[in-house]
Amino acid sequence: MDASLSVNGYNHVCLSVDSVDDTLAELRRRGVDVVNAPFEIDDISARLAFFRDPWGNMFEISERIGADHAH
Repeated sequence: MDASLSVNGYNHVCLSVDSVDDTLAELRRRGVDVVNAPFEIDDISARLAFFRDPWGNMFEISERIGADHAH
């Protein structure tokens, strides 16, 4: 578990993207601190990953997945 989850207040912002993999590739190209490899949570039909900005703020990117996701 990320230590920031044990602190009260702001934790992270979630951004909806068309492709987590494409977005991570661009973030890495720009030298952004990517926190983890993408992972999927079937219960919420999402593929997720996290990154930090230069000031340490955490951001989540989320892509809808599953049969009910219209491309």
